[in-house]
Amino acid sequence: MLQKVYFNNVGQGLFAEVYVGDDSGNEFRIVYDCGTSNRQRVVKDAILASTHRDKNRPIDLLVISHFDKDHISGVIDLIRTQQVRSIMLPKFSYVLRVAFASLKDNSELSNSDVREVLENPVSKLSNIHQQAHGDDTPRFILVGGEESYEFPFSRYGNSISSEKDVLTVPSGTPRSESLSRQNVGARVFEVVPYVDDQVILKDLKTFEINAAREVIELLGNGERDEKQQALNNLKDLYTRTFGGSPYRKNIISLFLFIGPLSSQRDISTLTYKYRDKKQETVISDNLRRGSILFTGDGFLNTLARWNTLVSELKQTRIDSVAIFQVMHHGSKRNWFRGLASCVNPLASVFSSDPNLRNTRHPSESVIKDFIYFNPIQVDQRHSCELTLDV
Repeated sequence: MLQKVYFNNVGQGLFAEVYVGDDSGNEFRIVYDCGTSNRQRVVKDAILASTHRDKNRPIDLLVISHFDKDHISGVIDLIRTQQVRSIMLPKFSYVLRVAFASLKDNSELSNSDVREVLENPVSKLSNIHQQAHGDDTPRFILVGGEESYEFPFSRYGNSISSEKDVLTVPSGTPRSESLSRQNVGARVFEVVPYVDDQVILKDLKTFEINAAREVIELLGNGERDEKQQALNNLKDLYTRTFGGSPYRKNIISLFLFIGPLSSQRDISTLTYKYRDKKQETVISDNLRRGSILFTGDGFLNTLARWNTLVSELKQTRIDSVAIFQVMHHGSKRNWFRGLASCVNPLASVFSSDPNLRNTRHPSESVIKDFIYFNPIQVDQRHSCELTLDV
């Protein structure tokens, strides 16, 4: 089984593509996130390059890890350009989507397209897809544990009502009715989503209830001063509930494990190269590692959180990870010392812009931790292509 992975050069952001295929030409295509904090032209160019490379090949599964600008700013353009069969996203409520997005970058609420995605991603993304590709609409898969609280916003309608008609699956253990197992020719691989929502579920619900009033104010027709006060109240509420800076935390991010259910070779091979540098490295692995783990902006900042991930995904899957996307562009706030040895990947990918002054990702400490695990820097200039032969 061959798995090709492209980390596109979008600077401070993430736009990754995975192609799982066999020798007969059967293929399953997955896209994980599509966004940037750099100029929007950067992600538009990456989408254009992807479209030319794929020759209008549909996206079988589009995964949105969370709703920050640097992970979703290109999603609308991507859907308008390329047909999508299924979309997977974490089960955030309306209140949490808008609250967290406004804490990260309140200007996004002034963009009507982005605002509508935050208010109801299922409805908005379905409409965009229909306008671009006809009546064919994607299947939506929400990943999460318990039900979130819902609020019947009388001034805006119940913005998440349509989400009740889509498939909701639990984090962790694969289920046959989700996209956990896909046949590619005669070979089988699995896609396993993971959301670390149990650790902070109580705090999330508390924050959600108290944030509802401020979210209504932010999206209303009030004066600018009233909206600013609502945003200030959200910041204070966030800090009281979770601590730390609201600009540097991502409460929930959808992880994604992709890997074969079995290996047909005694040795797996990983080949990776920077497309523009023409630099190629080949690694043979007698442990037959052949899986990929995406983390988005997720937190693996304590051993307890790492153990929770291992418990849900199972140790055998973790042992098979060959390619690891390092959390939050290499931020040290999402990491603990020694994590790299726990993951033990053949290659670790940092998708960030080291020259962006307001982020300064990746952290030197995180890079040093992954130094023996083939760290790869993907940024605005450099993309990376990896091939796993299992």
